[in-house]
Amino acid sequence: MLTVGLLHSVLHTLILALSASGRSVSGAEFGYHLSDTEFQFSVSISDSWRFAQPTLYPAIPFEVLPETLPQPTTHTYFNIATGELRQNSLDECFVIYSEAYKSIWQIESARNIDFLGTPAKDMLVRRKIGDNLTKIRKIFTVRKSNNAMRVFVLSFSAPPNDYECYQAQFDVIWASIVFLS
Repeated sequence: MLTVGLLHSVLHTLILALSASGRSVSGAEFGYHLSDTEFQFSVSISDSWRFAQPTLYPAIPFEVLPETLPQPTTHTYFNIATGELRQNSLDECFVIYSEAYKSIWQIESARNIDFLGTPAKDMLVRRKIGDNLTKIRKIFTVRKSNNAMRVFVLSFSAPPNDYECYQAQFDVIWASIVFLS
């Protein structure tokens, strides 16, 4: 039996997949260009990446993985998570996330940046869950989307030893992101 959340996730994934089309931006070749009208963003990815279907959490409307992973159990991905902003500011949101995950996150660096004309927090963490160690770049930003203020968290993840080899691919995906509102 499909729950409302699962049905929403399946329909959302289907809409994203149906909106895919190839394009080239700044000399980079993309296999897919996705526009998400619900959360008001678009992103382009190489055809050497694939969609994670379905994503594990309803808060993550978009997640892609490299087609070929260095190891079958590698946790390498790019995703965009979003949720309604329940705090008064980006700074408060950032503190709450950092506190909530402090048992599994070791923060290597955190800095303020401008992300597409909006203030953002750029954070590099090492996440340890059991024996799994992952290096993750997280970018937190707040945007208006369909009459609501939403926090967006962009995550670029790979095992620490593989992170550098994916850095250029992460940068290309990051540079392709556009907020539609």
